[in-house]
Amino acid sequence: MNLRREIAKLIAKWQPILELDHWVIQVIFGKTSDETRPAECLPWREMQRAKITFNLEHKEWSDPILRELFVVHELLHCVSAAWAGEIEDVISNNVSEELQDEVRKRVNFPEEKYTCDLARILWSLKRK
Repeated sequence: MNLRREIAKLIAKWQPILELDHWVIQVIFGKTSDETRPAECLPWREMQRAKITFNLEHKEWSDPILRELFVVHELLHCVSAAWAGEIEDVISNNVSEELQDEVRKRVNFPEEKYTCDLARILWSLKRK
């Protein structure tokens, strides 16, 4: 099966599972802003829209299990966009400007780990 079509089918499968069927997901196949990443998501929570970029040049895309995990992981960024936005509001309103980037880095790592862990859990439950 064509990889782009497979990714589209996986998004269609997981959007309702994650209660994102009302979101508009724009899919782009190309380079991510950080080329070490196979995919990235930019969600706009207020508009319930997201742009997900898939860099198909990464060798990880050859593994069907990783493909589905990547799709679930990126869609989970839409789910977490609400509380991630609230955290950003707290940082920008309560942390001095010179410390904001450092605080964002420290918050981003656990959020990424949480997203990875949750993607694996949901994927394994859905496979059973």
